[in-house]
Amino acid sequence: MPERENDALNYGVGVEPAKVEAGQSYWMAIKIHHLTPQENQGRSLLYIDILDEGGKRAYGAQARVSWPGGSQVVTVDKPLSEPGTNFPLWPGQLCSVEVLGLPSDRVTGIHNDHPDEGPGNTRFHHSFLVVFQKMVKEEGRSVIKGEVVGGAGKTILLLRQGEVVSAKIIGEDERFAFERLPAGVYTLTVPGTDLRVEDIELDGLETITLRLVLEEKSKPIYHYLLFGPPERPEVQVDILLASEYIMHFGPVVGFSLEEASNAANVTIIGDYDRVSLQEEELLKGKGCTVRRITGDAYQLKAILSELVDKGTPFPQA
Repeated sequence: MPERENDALNYGVGVEPAKVEAGQSYWMAIKIHHLTPQENQGRSLLYIDILDEGGKRAYGAQARVSWPGGSQVVTVDKPLSEPGTNFPLWPGQLCSVEVLGLPSDRVTGIHNDHPDEGPGNTRFHHSFLVVFQKMVKEEGRSVIKGEVVGGAGKTILLLRQGEVVSAKIIGEDERFAFERLPAGVYTLTVPGTDLRVEDIELDGLETITLRLVLEEKSKPIYHYLLFGPPERPEVQVDILLASEYIMHFGPVVGFSLEEASNAANVTIIGDYDRVSLQEEELLKGKGCTVRRITGDAYQLKAILSELVDKGTPFPQA
């Protein structure tokens, strides 16, 4: 079974895996590609191809493209010199796509409201290719692995629906790995500590790598999300972009350097024009583990969404 390729993650495109049991046929999104400026040449299209089990084009197969308030069914009928079918993207339209006839992965977050990348890819002129293939669901191949800083020698538990699935001893290198996992939603916890990562969703194929930290309990706040001055319009946008992250992980949210200094972990949202390097170093001097998430609105949203998907609130320090 092929691994899924998705080079459009930074453009906000993700996959909701089909809900199928081992041995059941389904449509897998095997490739999601954001066209380069040279490939796109100013178009604004969603290209779709659908392949059979042998990798040949499945002529007559249909896909449903959906958006808030509507949907359209498209049919694979193009010559082999072109993608199987296509759908025109309207300016700002947010789409998802799935194949009909069997359970199907659902590719989400497709839109063309992305910044200029030079001739060929300008705002509202971006295109994507999504390729589906008919597959039979195999036994689990997902992996959850990573490191637990400060966790060497401790036991880490993997739970599903409240039941312990597996237990591992964290190595001297602070590494751990749970392998051959079927699709499902999992929780990681280290008994005797506050470390607990919930809602780790696997599709049975992917590998998720986490970096977790066992913190001392010397500070009253575990995690503080620090924004720049709240009266600035760009900071208000930052807060809106982080809303899903905040709801998922529940950090203390604020704008106060003094309040943030009482946290074991501080995640700064925005570049140094929001919270300065001097202020960041001050927090580190107070014993905080400081991480910063930067980028434009699209990059910031993509990074925060990826952290939610991975089930860890912390980017690399």
